[in-house]
Amino acid sequence: MTPFMKYSLVALMLTGLTACDNAADKTTTTPAKPAETNTAPAADAKADVKTAPAADAKAAPATNAKAAPAAETPAQAAPSFAMKIPQGFTDKSPAVNEKSASRTRIFVNPETRQMITVVTINGVAPVKDEQAKASLEQALPDLLKAYEKQYSTVKVSKKEVITLADHAFLHLDAALKQQDKHALNTTLLTQQGTQVINVQMMTVSNDKPAHDALVKQISSQISFK
Repeated sequence: MTPFMKYSLVALMLTGLTACDNAADKTTTTPAKPAETNTAPAADAKADVKTAPAADAKAAPATNAKAAPAAETPAQAAPSFAMKIPQGFTDKSPAVNEKSASRTRIFVNPETRQMITVVTINGVAPVKDEQAKASLEQALPDLLKAYEKQYSTVKVSKKEVITLADHAFLHLDAALKQQDKHALNTTLLTQQGTQVINVQMMTVSNDKPAHDALVKQISSQISFK
């Protein structure tokens, strides 16, 4: 199983259509509304995956004493992925497993019946920048197979590699059905260094304008710092 396939299965197993209602404090059948344009300032409303920054190399003051051999300058740390979660979403993330290479963050809006899932997996073999697009395109068949195993109906409306924050992302839009429930789902998949990052946005209804508004807002809030 390829790293992308293993990762896709982990992510998709956590995002069934019933999860949005089960994770929320209350259920509602209110039609989904466009996501808020403002972002929540609270710390727990920010999905932020960071790598340890490289220590700053400081020059020692000049002296008459014989200079010690120069220490090797630490390699510059790769930019870390960060994104902001819109207002109205509650953090329903599972407990962190320190022994696992993956981490899952789940944010639910019970009013709009929308869910944002961010899964990161560390320890993946790095891919050169010029190979990023091809690598993501190769992951598409495995991702689709994972969808088809999880949902009874999968209708893909868009599959392409796009650029967000100067990074290549596999963008997959699909209408899903599981039993009698319908949902719109968008997946944004990328790799940063040895880390694979998957962002999934789900609207448990057929309200495409609301779903598109959420995707647009989340996409604009993705950064690598």
